Amino acid sequence: MAKGYVVEKTSVTQTKVIYLGCFIKQWGHFLVDFVPRLWYLIDNKEDCNLVYVSMNGQKIDGVFADFLKLFGIDIARLVHVTEATRFQEVIVPQTSYQRPYFYCKEYGQIFQYIVGKLNAQSISFPKYEKIYWTRTKLKKAKQSEIGEKHLERFFEANGYKVLAPEKLSLLEQVYYFSTCKKMAGISGSIPHNLVFADSDTEMLILNRTYRINVNQFPINEMCGANVIYLDCHAAFLPNSADKGPYWLTFNSNMERYANDNQMIIPASVKKSQGRIGLLDFIKYTTAYFNTYSGKELQKIDAGMAGSITGRTRTKAEGLQEHEIYYYYRSQFGFVPSLSYAKLRIKIALHSVVRKSIFRK
Repeated sequence: MAKGYVVEKTSVTQTKVIYLGCFIKQWGHFLVDFVPRLWYLIDNKEDCNLVYVSMNGQKIDGVFADFLKLFGIDIARLVHVTEATRFQEVIVPQTSYQRPYFYCKEYGQIFQYIVGKLNAQSISFPKYEKIYWTRTKLKKAKQSEIGEKHLERFFEANGYKVLAPEKLSLLEQVYYFSTCKKMAGISGSIPHNLVFADSDTEMLILNRTYRINVNQFPINEMCGANVIYLDCHAAFLPNSADKGPYWLTFNSNMERYANDNQMIIPASVKKSQGRIGLLDFIKYTTAYFNTYSGKELQKIDAGMAGSITGRTRTKAEGLQEHEIYYYYRSQFGFVPSLSYAKLRIKIALHSVVRKSIFRK
């Protein structure tokens, strides 16, 4: 039997509230973990406080608050619960998306409602036929992601407008994802914005790691967009799905895609294919050793070890679920000691240096 815990202090509030969930200050988590309970507020206009808890005491502000405002929520109604609190009544709407296993029709209705709110406003944003969503302006990406500039130049040469989501207002992001019909971007939070798109949209998702983002598949299925995946990663060492570092490259997959679609490959992009810049390699290894310790590599349940269950393709394609193994676990095997971990990393680095063609 599970044991309870001792509550040292409890606040008592004689009010009725609606629980929204746990807030994590990261756009992808916001869309798939926090937003799914908002369906209840579309038809239920009860004027009571909306309570939430959060990771590390984070408060809802910025673009997250803008989303709720666009939805029609008065931010003054939000109550950040930071200690054990007893309310007179708590309404807990069922989540409409349980990642990565299921979603309900109400989840899609949330974003249709948002797009409807946007369309009701007078806006005059420029319209683009093709957009490439870049991560190169992100502080975290500048520190731990290498190579996207080559991909950015490739798409720009082929008529794609290069935009950075974090440099745009929420209204602009919703507008472009709901109106642009041909887009491309790196896997992660950016493709999650397809929640605002429809079946007329084509999205090329460039995988930045061998780890499959299974949370994306229900979103693809829900919006009905034509989603194409291309692996463009060069992972020299095992890494987790969210920590990086990531090495992006214009590889043979990208070249075949370009040729199949009669796209231009700029000379500078073509020259980068199959080559490793020395400064890039130094940045990659520095970021790696600043991110991971030998002890972390030893953990069987670490980000680069073990397995998860999820769909590798959308249900519409009729494929069964099966385990997805972290790619490098099969190559590195069990790591029994810290010294062995260091040895394997040394061997891997030596192999990369010996086989690669460096350029200054």
